Amino acid sequence: ECAALWHAPLRAHWPRIGLTLLVGGYAIDHYLQARRRPTMTETVAAWRDYLPDFLPMPHPSWRTVAWERRNPWFGEELLPEARHRVATLVRSSVG
Repeated sequence: ECAALWHAPLRAHWPRIGLTLLVGGYAIDHYLQARRRPTMTETVAAWRDYLPDFLPMPHPSWRTVAWERRNPWFGEELLPEARHRVATLVRSSVG
C-alpha cells in the first residue's frame, strides 16, 4: 500500500533518478509488473534486461545466504555492477 500511495509523488520530486534498486519481490512486482520473469530468481538473473533504470535484487535476509550460494553469479556479476553504478551516480551527483 505504501508504494501505491507514496512512490509516484516522491519520484516526481527527483526527476533525475539514475537507478532504482528493486530489493525483494514486492519492489520487483510493483515496478516491473508484466516485465518480470516467472520467479524472483529468474528476474534477478535477467538483471541486464532492466538496466539502466532498474536493478532487481533479492531482499537481504537469512534466506538470502543460501540463495547466494546456489546463485554465485549474483556476487560475481550483479553486485560488482551494482557497486560500480552506484559509485558512478554518487560521483556524478557530487561534482
